Amino acid sequence: STTRSISTQMEEDEEVGLAYVASMTRDLIMPCAGSAVVNDQVNAPAQAVSCQQVFCPKGVSSGKADSCRDNCKKHPNFCFKTCDGPDDGSAKCVACRKECQAA
Repeated sequence: STTRSISTQMEEDEEVGLAYVASMTRDLIMPCAGSAVVNDQVNAPAQAVSCQQVFCPKGVSSGKADSCRDNCKKHPNFCFKTCDGPDDGSAKCVACRKECQAA
């Protein structure tokens, strides 16, 4: 039988990995209300509680914004049903993705 020892560094690295997995598998309710669809038009009646104001009030770099836009288009949960099939590009999809991108 081989005895294996785990170094302190390995234990610390494992903790980082476990924390990452926990954060990536959690459910997150997006508390955003900045966009709304009225008469098939996207409006911003509550900018103070938009995802942008809640999560990134100082804004983000253009590279980060591009990455967020791309991720929101392919995310398996955020805006998936709202933007499915013929609804892709609809006002409700645009509003959903705007909030997703801002988060």
